[in-house]
Amino acid sequence: MKLTPFYTGLLSFLIGTFIADFIREQYIILFIFLAFPIFYFIKKPAKYLISSIIGFLCGSIFLFLSIPNLGNLQLVQATNNTNTQEISGYIQTFPKIKNDKISFEVNVKNETLLVSKFFKYSKNQEIKNLQYGDFIILSGKIEEPSNSENSNFDYKRFLAKDSIFTIMNNPQIKIDKNTEETNTLIKFWREVFSYRRAFEYNIQQKLPYPENEYALGITLGDESGIPKHIIQDFNDTGLRHLLALSGMNITIIILFLSSLFFFLPTPIRIIAITCSILIFVVLTGASSSVVRAGVMGVVGIIALHSGRKLEPLPILILALSGITLWNPFLLYSDISLQFSVLAVLGLLYIEPLFHKKKLNNSTKINFITTLKTVLTATISAQIAVLPLMIIFFEQVSLISPLTNVLIVPISTLAMILSFGIIIPFFGWIFMIFAYGLLHITIEIAELFAKIPYATVNTENLFSFISKNPEYIYSIQNIFIITYYTVLIVIVIFLHKQKHTSPQS
Repeated sequence: MKLTPFYTGLLSFLIGTFIADFIREQYIILFIFLAFPIFYFIKKPAKYLISSIIGFLCGSIFLFLSIPNLGNLQLVQATNNTNTQEISGYIQTFPKIKNDKISFEVNVKNETLLVSKFFKYSKNQEIKNLQYGDFIILSGKIEEPSNSENSNFDYKRFLAKDSIFTIMNNPQIKIDKNTEETNTLIKFWREVFSYRRAFEYNIQQKLPYPENEYALGITLGDESGIPKHIIQDFNDTGLRHLLALSGMNITIIILFLSSLFFFLPTPIRIIAITCSILIFVVLTGASSSVVRAGVMGVVGIIALHSGRKLEPLPILILALSGITLWNPFLLYSDISLQFSVLAVLGLLYIEPLFHKKKLNNSTKINFITTLKTVLTATISAQIAVLPLMIIFFEQVSLISPLTNVLIVPISTLAMILSFGIIIPFFGWIFMIFAYGLLHITIEIAELFAKIPYATVNTENLFSFISKNPEYIYSIQNIFIITYYTVLIVIVIFLHKQKHTSPQS
């Protein structure tokens, strides 16, 4: 579609923010990138050129102005002290437990400290029951996070995007039960998390292992208790997104909600699904990553079912602009957001190429249509995120389209039935059917994971060219730029062919 000058400016704002975060203080390179919108819009009306330049500069300046002065942060200054320190604050995230380790964020005078604690051999087993909003006293060493030398993942920058610049490992933790929180918002989320804990308890008590842990994975995105071999099976079969609350996963789930609400007009269907997502996001704790996934999921379903009345690309640009204004460091540093955005772009521009005509308001939504769309959506999303899968996941599943068509419908029904387990008196009916579907899903994933060459390992794809990490990083960037340049050219060509063909 043709963007208006307003959306052209917003798109340039996003590009400017992304590139500025990528190069940070290398201002000369920034102005080289600025030449691209100038050359692109040089033959277009002046308003496009002006809006693109203003948007690009605003995005770049906004990013640079948002970079915090770490010297003013008390927790960062405290890292200079290598001795044990005592600090206090309240837990501002839902504590996550994985492999006998609990981790959570602590608000210390409006600064964030990431705390991790192994509790298996700890005398204070009470820490397993820490809750959001608990006021705690910590005693330990405050440190700066560090990156692994053998990983493509920039852990330090990943934490910095959420204003986390300090960590504390294995501190002594004391719960201050005398301090009562009066903040209404904190009280609200404590109540929400109490319902979540009750839901977790019901699932773990009423379903056998490992089906109960898998149920928590697909309903709450909590994969901490799932056995490693099952997670590996899901990796090998391209189904890992089912265990993460990603934009791609939520979009695919929404497809099945669409088939459930097939009898509703499209606008009402979208509203009903959006409300379902809102409830889902709140139940899972409304972490920033889940909220972003929910936003991308809504954009994805609009892309698939809105027809011409709602153009999804401007909505995507608006959504990303809002996210960027909230936190400008997410575009470049949040891998999950990049996966979600690219997957949605795949749905916008690659998925329609599989159809003779676009899904629109008159398209009849049924189970068969949904299955076909899951197949084409999975292929489209996988094409769109392929470079990131190669670099960050270091493997690509060749059977992902097939396994998604087989398992996503079953897993989605299992997820819905799992929520029904907590219903009084009738929960056992949901439990029986949920268990059967959960068990079948795990068995199918295990079966397909045994297929030879189902997964291509890309761990050493770039290291054969150079062993130097800096060179490998440059090669990866060249690969990403080349891949998406070629992909964009091919997609534009195919769309032109489709629109000019006699059948279109």
